[in-house]
Amino acid sequence: MFNSIILDKSAFESLNIDEIFFLQRYYYPIISHILIIEIMADLKKNAGTDERKRVQQLADKILQLKPKYSINYQLLIESELAGNKIEMSRRPIVGQGKYVKSDDGKQGYAVDQPLEEQILQRWQLKKFSEAEEILAESWRLSIERDSIDIDGLDKPEAFKPLKNLNDIVLYVEKYINLEEAQKSILENILAIYKININIASKVFYKFESKQFLHIKDFAPYTIFCYKIFLVFSIALARGIITPRKTDIIDLQYLYYIPFASIFSSNDKFHKMFAPLFLGKDQIFLLGSDLKKDLSEIVKMRDSQNEVDKKSWILNHRDYPPYNKSSFTFNLWEKYIPKRTRNIRNSPEFKSPEENKILIEMLNKYANSPTNTDRPDSFNDDEIDFIVIKGKIGPNDFCPCGSGKLFKDCHYNEIMKNKNT
Repeated sequence: MFNSIILDKSAFESLNIDEIFFLQRYYYPIISHILIIEIMADLKKNAGTDERKRVQQLADKILQLKPKYSINYQLLIESELAGNKIEMSRRPIVGQGKYVKSDDGKQGYAVDQPLEEQILQRWQLKKFSEAEEILAESWRLSIERDSIDIDGLDKPEAFKPLKNLNDIVLYVEKYINLEEAQKSILENILAIYKININIASKVFYKFESKQFLHIKDFAPYTIFCYKIFLVFSIALARGIITPRKTDIIDLQYLYYIPFASIFSSNDKFHKMFAPLFLGKDQIFLLGSDLKKDLSEIVKMRDSQNEVDKKSWILNHRDYPPYNKSSFTFNLWEKYIPKRTRNIRNSPEFKSPEENKILIEMLNKYANSPTNTDRPDSFNDDEIDFIVIKGKIGPNDFCPCGSGKLFKDCHYNEIMKNKNT
């Protein structure tokens, strides 16, 4: 997925509502649970009126983005160690859901409204205590300490020749490939990520019975995360980086790199570490560069007079405006060089009757019984539908694509039809 993008809090906060509109139009934004944790951490430090207002505004912007919410990396690690395959294909792994089969024989996947979205909506409505309750129940293991204790790290003689981060990455790569180190690596992984005892005992049995020799072959995503942790830990031990209280939060953003093509941040930590773990098909994009690019698109739109602005928006609904110096435009040109998409001349509206039929169909699929005959692995080529539950609020962008907020566009019309 060429335009999938993960943004940290620093990148999100820099964007205004107009830039958010074009971000959600030309990119496939992904939210990691650590962004919610980071916002909550700031709120706990300063629970005053100004901070709550800032959190409410940030929640507004994130919800307007209509992102996909990636499953917590800890759950992904546990799932992989339990024997499930974790696809690192530059797209998010979403949940929690179930395989279902409708009465007309169609089978698919119904995903509940993500907890992250529920929290954001509560922040949006100033229900901060309710949001904190959901967060505490769902992610109590996400952050258990503010920083890593540098004095508690081993400082073996082998670290001394390591002069920079590239040296450390090469050292870690060699280490995780050592056959004699696999048992220690597995023990460390089980301890660091606090793996459920039942899963831990089963995966250790598989290793002891030689069902796999190298952990990277059995659990590549787990090893990817562990490699990041090791590089960071050794960099601390060597004094290459100075420990900060936010390190453990910034570190966890990197665990989601396999699920996006672009990682965007203004954070010094991410500038230093993210490029070390990106594949050749991935890009690190400064948040300031992303903002500049999106603001140029906003300027192009705003240069139109009021009569032409609406048609300009519709004409660029499916493809960014021509600009050779634009990262966004060049990204699309590289991966979709032929403009084969049909440019829509007007929004696609459905009648109230058509909307009613569509909603009934979606509800039927979402509430279908669980398909117990489905295999554990997920193959989206074999399913007929995916239903992801969610809500749209008055302050979200209108689904029609006008660029207006829902409350300023089709909200009154839809509410009128709903009540008739």
